[in-house]
Amino acid sequence: MSESLLILAVDRNERNLALLTDFLCRHGYATLCGHSLDAFDRALHDSGKIRMALVVTSGFDDDGIWSRCECLRQNRIPFWVVSSQPVRRVHAWSIRHGAQGVLGKALARQELLALAHRFVVQV
Repeated sequence: MSESLLILAVDRNERNLALLTDFLCRHGYATLCGHSLDAFDRALHDSGKIRMALVVTSGFDDDGIWSRCECLRQNRIPFWVVSSQPVRRVHAWSIRHGAQGVLGKALARQELLALAHRFVVQV
């Protein structure tokens, strides 16, 4: 695989973002990180390289984060919303904006790796 094929990880909490991307990198996946809406925007400019996205919506302005999720949908990039809230609460809103589904925190490692394997070949 070319290193240009990436998993986009977006989280306002930089420490959690680092933990997520470190985990994915240890398992052979290249990542692109965004901890702000500006960083998310920059990542969207490389949307041809992104094969899937994991988006933690908490901590962001609702209109801002959901409009970026709509951009992922328009670019046909499969994405999952990651939420510490009950999955049922955010599921309908996430699906409405194009998410493939909602992953609850704390992330199940095997589920996360299965998703990554389905959409991105390891480097």
